[in-house]
Amino acid sequence: MFRFLFLLLLTPMTWAQGSLIFFTENGERFTLTVNGQTINYQPDARVRFDGVNTEGVKVNIKFEQAELGSVIKTVLASPTLEVTYNLKRNKKNEWVIRYLSEAPAGSTAPAAPSAPVAEPVYMDEQTPAAPQSNPSSPSNGSVGFQFNMNEQNGSVGIQMNVDGIQTNTNINGIAAPRGQENLDEEHETWQSSDHSKPSYEMANAPQKCIVGMWDTELRKGMQTIQSHGSDEEKLASAKQMADNYCFYIGQVKQVMNVFTYDESKLAFAIYAYSKVASTDIKEYYTLASLFTYGGTKTQFNEFLSAMKK
Repeated sequence: MFRFLFLLLLTPMTWAQGSLIFFTENGERFTLTVNGQTINYQPDARVRFDGVNTEGVKVNIKFEQAELGSVIKTVLASPTLEVTYNLKRNKKNEWVIRYLSEAPAGSTAPAAPSAPVAEPVYMDEQTPAAPQSNPSSPSNGSVGFQFNMNEQNGSVGIQMNVDGIQTNTNINGIAAPRGQENLDEEHETWQSSDHSKPSYEMANAPQKCIVGMWDTELRKGMQTIQSHGSDEEKLASAKQMADNYCFYIGQVKQVMNVFTYDESKLAFAIYAYSKVASTDIKEYYTLASLFTYGGTKTQFNEFLSAMKK
């Protein structure tokens, strides 16, 4: 009875973690690092990470073949979802990470643990339970724990094995605190400190914008942007328009709504910041409502804060 109640109470914590799955189309093998934590030391063409407890993580994908290079990027995630990403080359022959699908967390079983985990012995209310000789057996109703401490950021990782199903939980996060992000470049796309601004790609603005473009100019530009199929092509076209015209805040919103993914919306919002009419710039914060994920909204707000310093 005690064991049943313990597992019942443990179940919400077990399934409250999201997952990320990465795979290559042509079977290229790689090693995955999430927020500085190596997930698989043996390269593989499909790697799964369980234990997502934030809405955005930074991944480093290093291919087994050195000539293939690596990919470093912040991707969207969720504690309640299992999100799958595809690794492929774009038209420029560059590696990109493409969102493929998502499902509720726990809808598919995670990979089996690579090694047995130490198993504690629980006592029944009436009869003592005999010690189990095989801690990895999925049929003995066992619960195993393994603790790992990261001395660099002071975080503690907990790996649990409940009836043979492995989950990962992280305490205090697995990323370094804000203002301490000067990590190895292998794990970071940019380095920052409390005394310097991060680098953002924004349109060149030789003169301050006073007013936005005419509606006729916007319509022509929108037609050109919408004629493209992918977010990547649409973003390139939108940036060209930003290089030549100024925007009202409502016009920026119209362009952002053309994109499918938060990543593209955020990239354009940052790029167009320097080309917004001076009468509307104070309303730029309202663009946050167009993002789907909380992690993207946080990145956008951090950008606005950096621009005010």
